[in-house]
Amino acid sequence: MRCCLHILLWWLSILILDVFDVALADMAEESIQLPTDGSSSRLFPVNPAYLRPKDMHAGMLGVRNHRATTLDHSLVGGTKIVATATDDFVGAALGLDLGAGAGAAIEHVVQYHLVESLIDNRNPDKPIREVSSRQQTSAKLVVELTAELRAAIVMRYLQQRSVILGQPFLNQSRTTRYAPQMIGYGCGFTYAVKDMGIGYTYFPPLRGKAFVSGQDLIIIEPGFIAVDGFLQRGDFSFGILGKHWLVETDDLAIGSTASDNKTRISYYGLDPDQYIIRTQLLMLGLDFALNKDLALRLGVGQEQGHFDFRNLLVYDGAAVKQQGLDKISTNRGRVALHGAFKPAELDVGYGVFSRSFKFTDAEGGGTYKTIGQEMSAIVGVHF
Repeated sequence: MRCCLHILLWWLSILILDVFDVALADMAEESIQLPTDGSSSRLFPVNPAYLRPKDMHAGMLGVRNHRATTLDHSLVGGTKIVATATDDFVGAALGLDLGAGAGAAIEHVVQYHLVESLIDNRNPDKPIREVSSRQQTSAKLVVELTAELRAAIVMRYLQQRSVILGQPFLNQSRTTRYAPQMIGYGCGFTYAVKDMGIGYTYFPPLRGKAFVSGQDLIIIEPGFIAVDGFLQRGDFSFGILGKHWLVETDDLAIGSTASDNKTRISYYGLDPDQYIIRTQLLMLGLDFALNKDLALRLGVGQEQGHFDFRNLLVYDGAAVKQQGLDKISTNRGRVALHGAFKPAELDVGYGVFSRSFKFTDAEGGGTYKTIGQEMSAIVGVHF
């Protein structure tokens, strides 16, 4: 019942601007999600109710996300920052048929995050680096309530280790380290009749605590609500996906002060994309069966968000005199090739995304631009 109430709250929240701060973070499954997941047999769905525990199956997942961001204030007497961020996910999952319409799965994913920043092209051979790693273990239980209705719940445990600089003009040895641990849950529902169906997914924000620079701070990872639907017609499957992020301010937003030059240090690190607060995503998808074993999957969409420089710490010389919540859009496209060669499954995907923005003179001028790509591969075996 609680999950159903969140559907109504989601639609109401679209009418309200979020004004919270959040560092960018995703589950590995979000980087490969397509609107037609309801008609696919993927082993790593975002909605746990799309798992199909008809037998025992195991799978491995690999994802690489790479993006380059430029925050340029050089034409107005400020600083130009060029940063690249790479996220590598490696995961494994095992699913079991429990009988009587029930199934279970356990999944473990390791993420490596690397940010490299150049300030006005200084020392191009020695970019400033920050690293972090995350390990997430999820236990999933899915139950077939009726022939059409399925429900699932996920218990998540996430552990993160971060080594950040937080201020590009500090010595590289001046780093901040923290390692939060978080426990939370998620749930999903699907309802399908014949060749059509709908799905609902709810993952609330994760909360944990970490000892950072002598303080116990509360750390929050964003959550989301998603609604999707699909329709099959012959060799085609059409899909639509709507998503709304649930973000909250955590104690990392207070930052710190460097003891040597009294400059501000961001606990969110050097990634310029930390200033983008994502709000919602709308995506359309199409699957086409090339033959009985292969399917081509396509997805296009637009992600909405806004800048928030006011409560987050900024690079020296790159501060924006924010007048309000400037909206920014991200265009996304994904393509995947899905093969079911019993008893094995193979899924290879590629995606691109971009966003750009020009600040007004009242905000100090300057431009912001990000270009990125996503590559993924899934291998599964049914026993």
